[in-house]
Amino acid sequence: MSKWSKVYESKLPYRAEIVKDILDQKGINAIIMNKKDSAYDIFGQLEVHV
Repeated sequence: MSKWSKVYESKLPYRAEIVKDILDQKGINAIIMNKKDSAYDIFGQLEVHV
């Protein structure tokens, strides 16, 4: 069982995607977790985990 660790967070989806893509290119498995509030988009973050 692997444990994910947060390495980056941003309110901007494209920034999280850029970080994930860079990590993937380096052979590091990464995921984006959407921690944004579904009712109020201004609250919360997108997190990149490895």
